[in-house]
Amino acid sequence: MRIFNKPFVLVLFHNHCNWIGITCNSAGSVSEIIISGRVISGTLAHFNFSSFPNLTSLDMSGINLSDSIPVDIGNATQLQHLSLFANNLNGNIPSSIGLLTELQTLQLDHNNLNSSIPPELGLCTKLNILDLGGNSLTGPLPFSFSNLTQISDLSLWDNCLSGELLPHFISNWTELTSLDMKNNTFTGNIPSEIGLLTNLEYLLSGSIPKDLGKYTPYLSQVDLSKNKLSGEIPITICKAALSLLDLSRYIVFTTLKPWRFVRIIERAEQKLIRRYMKNT
Repeated sequence: MRIFNKPFVLVLFHNHCNWIGITCNSAGSVSEIIISGRVISGTLAHFNFSSFPNLTSLDMSGINLSDSIPVDIGNATQLQHLSLFANNLNGNIPSSIGLLTELQTLQLDHNNLNSSIPPELGLCTKLNILDLGGNSLTGPLPFSFSNLTQISDLSLWDNCLSGELLPHFISNWTELTSLDMKNNTFTGNIPSEIGLLTNLEYLLSGSIPKDLGKYTPYLSQVDLSKNKLSGEIPITICKAALSLLDLSRYIVFTTLKPWRFVRIIERAEQKLIRRYMKNT
């Protein structure tokens, strides 16, 4: 079933609040459209975003959308949650997305987007979840990403992104719990400022700062695979409660003794056992 070839304007129908996947506010205005995973196909080319002035959540993930993300998406200025992942969207991320200043969640992963990341995305300063993984995005991270001071989950995996992860990014991402940048072409080292991220649980990219583990006690997964990075594995990594350490395709120079790796494995096993006992 194709529903997006013609303008999709729910407000023209008096009973739209009773439609499956539609939620309205007390005034009868559409506030949520959740139609993820349904048997739908088409494009967003004629989706009339201006017809939904109170739309806060839009979830069209996994419904076989194609073509590009329209510039008009910037008209949905009240959006807080936007999920378009697991579709066949291509082209660029429109710069108008920077108009969505209320946005807290943006999930565009598992598509075919092939542009650079627009610097206007850094205007969405309320973002706490940003997932752009599984696309073909290119170029460095825009400097405006340092404005994302509330970001807690940043996923950029499986793209063609390049350049370095600069210190001014890390020092402003103090709420970060998960950073996934694996399988790109980033170069250089992860800055020592990573030690400021005391809530970090998952680090998936980069070379390992010498103080990692000392200041990130909740770190449980480190995946540094598939990037053009190198460096020494620091002794302080033994202080992290790791359950995953992946260094495949990583150029390693280490002074760690074998028994220290045994210690990492033992601690990982103990953590998995505790998790199992807690869930049984």
